[in-house]
Amino acid sequence: MEDFATVGVAITLSAKDGVCEDVRVGLNSVASTIVHAKRAEQILRGKTIDDDLLRQIGEVAAGETDPVDDNRGSADYKREMVKVLVARAAREALQRAS
Repeated sequence: MEDFATVGVAITLSAKDGVCEDVRVGLNSVASTIVHAKRAEQILRGKTIDDDLLRQIGEVAAGETDPVDDNRGSADYKREMVKVLVARAAREALQRAS
């Protein structure tokens, strides 16, 4: 039996006074190779982090993926999970950075 993630998200973030100083977003299991979500990073970097911005980076990160349908989920499901998990991981990273 194999055990693979449906979607994997890794974020490292540094912030000062709620402003993103630097961020890196990595996505796994949503393309043929690991995705470095550079466009999502660009949107967040240098801006005050709020819920709207977190939703936006989730949307952009999902657009940087190219998932396939498989036994772990459809491509659409995986894109939706990227949206949710990127925003959630960034929120948690911000809390840890504060």
